[in-house]
Amino acid sequence: MFVVIKIIYELYYILFMFSDIQPQPIDCAYPVIKETIPRSSLGYATNNKYPEFPPLMSDGRSVTATWQPESTINDDLIQSNNIRSNWQYRKYLTQNAKDIMSYNFRESSNDVGYYKRPIDLPNMQSNNVSNMNGTPYLFKSVLDNSKPFGYQSTNLKELYLSREQLDSRKISPVITQDDLVRNIYNK
Repeated sequence: MFVVIKIIYELYYILFMFSDIQPQPIDCAYPVIKETIPRSSLGYATNNKYPEFPPLMSDGRSVTATWQPESTINDDLIQSNNIRSNWQYRKYLTQNAKDIMSYNFRESSNDVGYYKRPIDLPNMQSNNVSNMNGTPYLFKSVLDNSKPFGYQSTNLKELYLSREQLDSRKISPVITQDDLVRNIYNK
């Protein structure tokens, strides 16, 4: 009998525990946060003292990354292209996909300092222009021991490469009879 009364009391408590809560307007659920410092026109957060200057790190470096929250960029994109429906948004994204991807790649590459590296710039010290490939050095195989400009050797890298070189020697290349005959007569 006591257990039944206890269960009824708990059910009564649970049912009426939330009865006096009033619904909140949607503005309270998603408040608009207004920053005290205006957003920079250059695309990055501003310095506290000088609004048009990039923020300074504690060691004196200036931060020039153009990162903004994705929602801010998305809102700017929707407003600038007068997008009113989901269908218009999808249409815009599909028609401008390549431009959006290249823009995102350039921005992210620029933020990490990779897009315009000093090593990729041509050497203008003489009339001979070198270093115009713009890509990292491509090794010919695992057994290639060349050391291109900028190569740094570490114990871990050497251990890994030596293990990979030894593993690559376990597999012999396949030579067919046609390849063998062709090599004999081409000499």
